[in-house]
Amino acid sequence: MLCQLSIRNIAVIERTEITFDAGLNILTGETGAGKSIIIDSVNLILGERADKTLIRSGTENAYVEALFDISECPKVRKVLFDMFEDEDEELIISRELSARGRNICRINGRMATLLQLSAITRDLLDIHGQHEHQSLLNINNHIKVLDAFCGENLSIILSKYQIKFKEYNDLCEKIHILELNDLEKQEKLDILNFQYNEINDMNLVIGEDEQLRAKRDILIHSSKIKNSIQNSYNLFNGTNDSKGGILGRLENSKQELLIISDISQEFTKLSERINQMIIECDDIFSEIQDINMNTYLSDDDIDDIEGRISSINKLRRKYGTTIEEILINSSELKKQIEDINENEFRIEHLQKNKKILYDEVLNLAEIITDIRKKAALELSQNILNQLMHLGMEKSKFEVVFRSKTDDNNNLIFYNNGKDIVEFLIATNPGEPLKQLNKIASGGEMSRIMLALKTISSNADEISTLIFDEIDTGISGKMASTVAQKLAAISKQHQIICVTHTAQIAAMADVHNYIEKITDDLKAKTEVKLLYEDERYKEISRLVGGNNISQYSEKHAKEIIYWSKSFKNSLNL
Repeated sequence: MLCQLSIRNIAVIERTEITFDAGLNILTGETGAGKSIIIDSVNLILGERADKTLIRSGTENAYVEALFDISECPKVRKVLFDMFEDEDEELIISRELSARGRNICRINGRMATLLQLSAITRDLLDIHGQHEHQSLLNINNHIKVLDAFCGENLSIILSKYQIKFKEYNDLCEKIHILELNDLEKQEKLDILNFQYNEINDMNLVIGEDEQLRAKRDILIHSSKIKNSIQNSYNLFNGTNDSKGGILGRLENSKQELLIISDISQEFTKLSERINQMIIECDDIFSEIQDINMNTYLSDDDIDDIEGRISSINKLRRKYGTTIEEILINSSELKKQIEDINENEFRIEHLQKNKKILYDEVLNLAEIITDIRKKAALELSQNILNQLMHLGMEKSKFEVVFRSKTDDNNNLIFYNNGKDIVEFLIATNPGEPLKQLNKIASGGEMSRIMLALKTISSNADEISTLIFDEIDTGISGKMASTVAQKLAAISKQHQIICVTHTAQIAAMADVHNYIEKITDDLKAKTEVKLLYEDERYKEISRLVGGNNISQYSEKHAKEIIYWSKSFKNSLNL
């Protein structure tokens, strides 16, 4: 429900705040007073693109803000939560326009796009009149109106259908993924085989990249290593197998101590310790000897190692950051190759299941269509009855059904069945039935919507309906009929109605008067909430024009009394 609308520097409106309430909210005023500016402001809140010519002359910025109560709007609350994880039951939308072209949108204080604005207001507010926000002009909404009219009978079978439809849709998607044509399959296999072989031919071993880098470091410093090993070898062994090396000297030292070992046990212990050193040094010398003999280094060795490291790095860039990841990727590629080669058998099995599910979905879809077609006849008749009371008794209205098939001549199913539903109408005798958006008159469009809302108001989830001059071209008894219908719908929806007709204005639960005030400098529009005595004067003006007389005042009182009586009857 729209609770408050604040407008600043939009066209002739300098600054105003309009308070709305549940029920029927009426806006009246002289022609040219600025009622259309209020509708333009609401359109900005709905996400309509801004025209900077709307900015009040002499100012740089314009601003519109709307406060909504969304406590009874589950769809809107869900969209708000999905956008911002906001669970508030109040919604504040604002638009700020700049003469420089800057346009700022906010939803509950957060910056937002026009797309987000449209998404969150789609199920919140609907304007009916000569403008773009007419839900009935969208053919996708026609089936929603019809389904709401069908009631519980449709809901039960639709729930069963949607379960089967999901199974069918999931299976079709699985088959679509598996069922590649021969060329696509071969292309896919060629790519997978190339990737698999590129990895497999390398015969990778986990950890070998680290070993290769270590070996490369040794090879890069091979001269230094060879020299140090040779020097170490000479120090241990001495040159030309002399006893001048470490081992020879330790052996000599041990022998000298053994000569005097019978003199004291201390010398024996020392000789034993030296013997342990000889054993350890001999072991070290053996390893140095092996390295010295086996370290044959060449440029070819370095080139081979560098080449292997480069090949591994190439695989890492394509298939994983480590050898473990590359090998895992190789296993996955192998499985994909096997899956494609086994697809023929799997597809044959899935196609059999698809045929079974297709028949089940089709059976449920046809039941849904039958329910809709029966309801469509009743809906059409009810709409024609309503249109007759609204001065369109010569109209023809029909609900048409279509369906689509795919390239294999199978029906295309949707989440709500197989039907594409569209409302067609002819408003004058002799005219062919045509789409609703081909109707030229905004007044006719509004009355068609009013007829539909009268029939389906209990089921419609849009909380606020704005009717922009729905009284165009009507008067007298017809105006009273339209007023009654608006009052009846306002028991289920918040109605905001711009009108020039006394009978409609008299039904108001909230009545705002829009007035243009002109001084020597410029004109401005103000909005004023009317109370009881002021409402009598405004209804009198609507009855008799600017020349208010005893007759017009009396007629105004009669209209207001009639309106109160009718509204009281709705509460019984």
